Amino acid sequence: MVRILVVDDELDVEALIMQKFRNKVRRKEWEFTFSRNGEEALEVLRKDHSVIDIVLSDINMPKMDGLALLQKIGEEGFDLRTIVVSAYSDIENIRTAMNNGAFDFITKPINFQDMEHTIQRSFASLNEMRDALRSRDDLLVLKKELNLAHKIQQSILPREFDVGERIDIHAFMTPAKEIGGDFYDFFNLSGDKIAALVADVSGKGVPAALFAMANQALIRGIASGLNESTAELLKKINITCCKNNENCMFITLFLAIIDKKTGELTYTNAGHTPPVLLTKGGSLDFLPLTDDVPLGISELEDFSEKTIQLQPGDAIFVYTDGVTEAMNRDAEEVGTDRLLAELGKKQDACLIDIDEHVYNEVQKFADGTRQFDDLTYLSLRYLGS
Repeated sequence: MVRILVVDDELDVEALIMQKFRNKVRRKEWEFTFSRNGEEALEVLRKDHSVIDIVLSDINMPKMDGLALLQKIGEEGFDLRTIVVSAYSDIENIRTAMNNGAFDFITKPINFQDMEHTIQRSFASLNEMRDALRSRDDLLVLKKELNLAHKIQQSILPREFDVGERIDIHAFMTPAKEIGGDFYDFFNLSGDKIAALVADVSGKGVPAALFAMANQALIRGIASGLNESTAELLKKINITCCKNNENCMFITLFLAIIDKKTGELTYTNAGHTPPVLLTKGGSLDFLPLTDDVPLGISELEDFSEKTIQLQPGDAIFVYTDGVTEAMNRDAEEVGTDRLLAELGKKQDACLIDIDEHVYNEVQKFADGTRQFDDLTYLSLRYLGS
């Protein structure tokens, strides 16, 4: 329903308008309220301005004319459209009214077909403005909620990297948007062992982030305190992941278990990018894959594992595919060769320097190109006794 406030001091205007638009009034398409001057109109608006969409006002009236009413409407910020009515020859007042915020005008003698079209056009414009304001408000609320979600997601990721004297570890995650689908974690297991993992959820944005946070908690809850192999742990985790996966999302994941005393590292790579082994002797190479599928695809999957012996000073660098698939302005990817070259420049540095160097080089390579995937890094070094 279009709610119209007509402001005119001529007594016959009300009867004439109600007669001409009786069908619209009867069908409750239009609703009219009448005032004799600007002061009465302001009283109506101030009482409840939300009940008025269109103010149709004559210019020449006693007590408060249409131009003064327009000024008051502008000052008090009423959410409506104004249409002024004046003689065609009164062009100066019409111009003044338009400059003071009137949306449109009609001339006397009134052409009621023109009045109908002008009211309809004004109401359509008002609805567009209201929709835009609602969209803006919704966007501001959404942005605030996403910023809060970003803080929550970052707070869940471990920030304290002290896991004992024999192991050094560092990690961070930078989402492509406010929140992302990557995560990392590490925690103690029984038998003086530590588990470390990096994961990448399929998809982007809020669904991926929620799935990531839920499964990070799931993995920690299942694995913490146990003394099982990576293959056994991932089999349990995968079954639970599949049961709570109505949207058919999946997770690539690299899970490693390191014996703090011996440096023995057992790992399973469930469809994830291959980590890099940085040896104390100076060599760089990708860890062999275990040919396992991502989590969340089938409950029937069995997982395999491989074992390597870390020497004191050896490190592994685990990352998500957002690192190697980051693009520059020419649509070239960072790629694995460039990653190895950058790691080679810092392989004997402390872990935070390694992670920050790779991150900075990826940003330099991208040269301002917007990235569409999260960037996650986890470095682990065996220090020995």
